[in-house]
Amino acid sequence: MDIVTHGLAGAVVAQTGFSQKIGRPATIILVVGALLPDIDGVMAIWDRFAVLRYHRSLTHSFFGAIPLALLLATIVYIWGSYKRYWRLVGLAYLGVTLHILLDLQTSFGTKIFAPLDPRRYALDLVFIVDLIYTGLLLLPLVLGWRYKVSAPFLARSFLGVLLLYLALVGVNHTLAMQRFTQALAAQKSEMVNIGIFPRLFTPFQWLGVADMGNSYYQAIVNLWDRNPLTLQRYEKLSSHDVVQNLSNLEEVRIFWEFAEFPWVRYQQTDQEQIVEYFDLRFGEKLHPQNPFRMGIVLDFHGTIKRIEWNHRF
Repeated sequence: MDIVTHGLAGAVVAQTGFSQKIGRPATIILVVGALLPDIDGVMAIWDRFAVLRYHRSLTHSFFGAIPLALLLATIVYIWGSYKRYWRLVGLAYLGVTLHILLDLQTSFGTKIFAPLDPRRYALDLVFIVDLIYTGLLLLPLVLGWRYKVSAPFLARSFLGVLLLYLALVGVNHTLAMQRFTQALAAQKSEMVNIGIFPRLFTPFQWLGVADMGNSYYQAIVNLWDRNPLTLQRYEKLSSHDVVQNLSNLEEVRIFWEFAEFPWVRYQQTDQEQIVEYFDLRFGEKLHPQNPFRMGIVLDFHGTIKRIEWNHRF
């Protein structure tokens, strides 16, 4: 999720009763804890591929949350007025865990059991920016500021509404999967993998992606539109000397390990060869602004001239 939503989540949980009982230290430690896992973003200063190597790894793990919580609690304990250390540790761990659980709901993937388990887990329920989600966290804070006596009740109530929203999203995800699976039934290929991914601004439109062996299929699944789905087919690149020669390149290996639906495109210009790598779960259109497009530009002798990398956290 985006950084604003993470911070709001920590503030709302603090308002459920923690800040009323403990005071400002509870709000501070829960909000900072809810932001802290994204400290791994500093790695991008040294490594432009940090988003694939390090992001949502150890700092986003239930195990990695322990040293983060201890560090944060120690700082608040030393510099603050509240001196019940282990309660501060518990609040810090709760804040960090909130961040992990919110990120788990998106499609990027989070290594929640690192370093014991290197796999990325994703629920594919909400887009990384979800205005409804953010609004349901912002409203109780605004109302609680206006009606201070009712602040805990408002925070708990809106967290309940948020859970109902997630239940709706989960139902919609299932319905979108059913429609996409039915649309794929006409293809005479065995399905290898299938995914349904959230879209920006609405819980009623989804992106379906399927690996059918020799090709991928994509479709926008609009739950309000009962017309047949339009399937976009992406042929997998068969063995190609240039692509094969790049397969052991570290950047290619990292991208390939991360991508859930990796697709490669080869092009030639008058002066260059271009190999492009995409993860189809991050968009239905292939263009240079795809959030996970990596391009390798070579001359006609096979020498790499540059590596282009559009990325985001």
